[in-house]
Amino acid sequence: MKIQILISILYLSILTSAIAQEHTDIFSDIDQAYKSFRYDDVIHGCQKLLGDSAMARTGQLPEIYRYMALAYYALGE
Repeated sequence: MKIQILISILYLSILTSAIAQEHTDIFSDIDQAYKSFRYDDVIHGCQKLLGDSAMARTGQLPEIYRYMALAYYALGE
């Protein structure tokens, strides 16, 4: 029984780490797109992150909304 619990914890930590890395990569892509004036890519990346329910628990929502607002403003929308 203890081995099953340990394996479950290990699996969840690996899965959580993989999800966090994916979000970090997408967030980095958003930042790079913003710095390169590719505002449509910024908006698309932000929408992708906002569509992920796990992202809501990361504390990065204000930053995502800030990037979206700046991109929409730069596009005149």
